This record gives sequence, C-alpha cells and structure tokens, in this order.
Amino acid sequence: MRALVILVLAGGLLWLALQGFRSVRAEKESPPEPPRAGFILPPRESVTAEAPAAAPPQSNPTSAPAREPESAAGTASKETPAIAKAPEAVPTPSEALASKPELADPPPPARAAAPSTASPDELGAAGLILERPGEIPGFLQGPGRALAPERKQLALALHHLVLGSGAEVRRIADQFEPGDGVRIDEVEFLRSALDSPDLAYSGDSPMLRAASLSRAARAAEAHLAAGRSRDAALAYGAVLLGVLDAPWKSGREFLQACSDGLARAQRGYRWNPQADWPSIAVKVESGDSLISVRKRALESHPDLLVCTGEIARANGLRGEMIHPGELLRIPTAHPNVLVDLDQHWALYRLDAEVVAAWEIGIGKPGSETPPGEYRAGEKTKEPMWFRAGHPPVPFGDPENPLGTRWIAWQLLDGKNSSLGFHGTRDPQSIGDDQSQGCVRMRKEAIEDLFEILPRGAVIRVRG
Repeated sequence: MRALVILVLAGGLLWLALQGFRSVRAEKESPPEPPRAGFILPPRESVTAEAPAAAPPQSNPTSAPAREPESAAGTASKETPAIAKAPEAVPTPSEALASKPELADPPPPARAAAPSTASPDELGAAGLILERPGEIPGFLQGPGRALAPERKQLALALHHLVLGSGAEVRRIADQFEPGDGVRIDEVEFLRSALDSPDLAYSGDSPMLRAASLSRAARAAEAHLAAGRSRDAALAYGAVLLGVLDAPWKSGREFLQACSDGLARAQRGYRWNPQADWPSIAVKVESGDSLISVRKRALESHPDLLVCTGEIARANGLRGEMIHPGELLRIPTAHPNVLVDLDQHWALYRLDAEVVAAWEIGIGKPGSETPPGEYRAGEKTKEPMWFRAGHPPVPFGDPENPLGTRWIAWQLLDGKNSSLGFHGTRDPQSIGDDQSQGCVRMRKEAIEDLFEILPRGAVIRVRG
C-alpha cells in the first residue's frame, strides 16, 4: 500500500514538471502581447509636453518685441506719433483684400548666398566688376593677388566684357580648359554674352552676376539717354533687385545712381499718363474729388489697392484739382515695399516691378529693425512725438525725431507694431544703424513714399 502511494506522488510530480517546461518554452517561442496604449505606456500628451518647445521663427513679426523708439536725449521712448483715436471704420475693399495673405503678392526670392568657393577676394572683384570695372587690373595685382590664376583671368575677361573689348574676351575664353579652375558654364556665358548684349546670368558665380548687372546698368543708362523710359525703368529696377540679392555689399554711390536713374525713367513711364501701364479708366463727374473717384473705382473693381496720392502721381496732377469730363487712369498693380536691412535700401514696387528706391537708416545694435512682414497702417503728416511717461512733443520741436511724415507698420493681426517709416532731423544718420528699430528716410523720400503708399500695402523687411 505504501509503495502504491509513493508511486502516485512521483507520477504527480513528474506531470507538474512537464507542464512547467512547456509553459517556459511557449513564452520563449511567442512574443508577449503588446501593452495597451494609454495603460502601461504614458499618454502621448505627456510625452509631447516634456519635449522643448520650438523657437518661433525670427522672421515672424508677431513675435517681434515692441520697440521703444529713439529719444533726442538717448533714453527709451515711444517713437509712434500721438494720434487721436477715431471711431473704428469699416475697411474699404482694398484694405479688406490686403488683410488676406493668400491674395497678397508672392514673397520676393530669398537672398542668394555666395557659393562656398567664393573667397573674399573674389567677392571684392565682383564688386569692382559691377561698379568700377576699370579698376580690375590694379586690383588683381594688389589686393586680389591671392586669387587663383584662372580666376584672375576670368576677372580680366569680365572686365573686358563690361568695357566692350570683345576680342580680348574671346582670346581669354579660348585659353580656358575644362577643370582648370573655371567652370564650363562660366566659359559658355563669356562666349554667349559677346553675341547677346542683353544676356542675363542667373547662376551662382559672383563675378558673372556682377558683370551681368553691370551691363544691365549701362543698358539702362543708354535707354534713358535715348528717351526709352519704360526700358530704362525696367532695367534699373532689375539691377537694383539683383544688387540687393548679391552676396557682396555694394557701394551707396552705385545704388544711389541707379535710384536716381530709376526716378528719371519713371517720370516718363509709371508716372506718365500717356505711357503703357496697366490701369482702368474712371470719368470725373461733377462734384467729384480724388476721394470719390477712388471710391467709385473700388466699387467696380474691389481688388484694387490704391490711394489718392498714387492716382494723382500716375495722372500727372498737380495737387488734387480735377475737372468734370476728365478721364483718370487708376493703376491696377498692387503697391508694396521691400526693405533690405543689409544694404540699407528700400524699394517701392508695383507688383514685382521696382518703381522707386531710397537709402534708409535702421535700428542700432540692441534695437535692430526686426525682419518680417507688415502692413502699412496710419499715415500722419507733421506727426507729434509721443513718449511714454512724458508729454507729447509737437511737430517742429527740436526734440521731435520723426520728421515731417509717419507711416505706421501693422502686424498681420491688425495691431500696431510701434514701428514705422518716418523722416528724420538728422539726415547724416541715413545709411547707418542709429534708430531704435524704425526705418528713417530723408525728407524728400518719406514725403514721396507717404503720397504713393496706400494703407494695407505689404511691407516686407529682410536682413
């Protein structure tokens, strides 16, 4: 009996051992069931909350800090003028359009960066090819002597190209071999440009870009001298855009010469009522003013963005005097402003066409003018200067730094940014970084922009 009990117990133990072995083997051969989300794993929200927040983009104007514009005594103060608060107005169709980014003009192309192979000497050569090509031989023997021999030869060829010595260009181009430090596209441009005076270069070679822009500037001068205002205006505008996009910094004399040439050309084109530019016609009725003419134009064409000053300028009016039966042309292109902080220059454009250009002053270190996109807001003649914690400083007071005009910049949400375009009582500061964030302009420039820039127009500021 005792033997039978021992035999039963031994069998039970053997069965239990076999079951445990099968269980362990099954665990090894099949993966465990994944945990249920939200139970063992932490919720997704808690994981996200622990990640560092991404920094806002530097170009977003809504994230730009409020500026305390300059005071005559050098202390922080508000640069915005004192403006009596008016009842909230219903936006005009053009102002409503301007508030819709999807209907605004496309942003300008990003500034072209210098290629990694462009040395400071090559950028220096590019600047001379653009502005003073006759100085290239001396530069290559002096400051630019460290350039590779093939790059020196390319610079000489471009020097001859700009100055019109075609035989020398061909002689140098025929000496280049593939892989000797000059790219195939550079040699091809040299040879093609001899037969195509209007050939434009759009690649990444700084010296070739400079030569192309230099030839375009000379062509603009020739068009202007021959009375071809439209061709001259388009050429000067293209040169200014190209120079602001260049990877080197151009001299203010060259930029000013192009801006002056553009102004002369536009007197015969965009500001000439007989010239060929896009417009609609509105007939002046009895009792009309420019304000009522603009209003009637907006009623029939709600996509317009135009101000009375632009209408007057485009129609060659002196003042705002108009006569019944007169046919006024209303420009249909959208005004906008491109502010280039690096070159200290501002371009007034109609759609993508440059119509006027001016040198500007910008924010000093620590109070830099913030890049981004803004809208033209309140426009004030003879602005009063309003400083926080101080009584307003009237126009004409030596302590008022705003000059004769103020154009506020609004953020995209419609709020004032405390920044703006304004005049200055210190013309010598134009071209420098001396403001507390606003853009300063000379008296003639700010009064010009004030007349032709409508409220709601896009203002793009880039570094």
